[in-house]
Amino acid sequence: MILSGQRMNYNKYYDFIKTMDPPVMPSELPKVKIRLRDMAKYARDKGVKVSDLTEEEKNMFIDKEKE
Repeated sequence: MILSGQRMNYNKYYDFIKTMDPPVMPSELPKVKIRLRDMAKYARDKGVKVSDLTEEEKNMFIDKEKE
């Protein structure tokens, strides 16, 4: 029983599952390290929130590992 009063359309759900992209395996993800502490300190020193930093400023703290 669904408490919200909505019934699930199972046929639509199963059709959606068939068209979903396959899951992304962890081995397929890019290898990166983010220095969050340094990024937070940089933002604090600048007087802004981390979310207000530009992409260029954020990229200064992202190190891509070579495979």
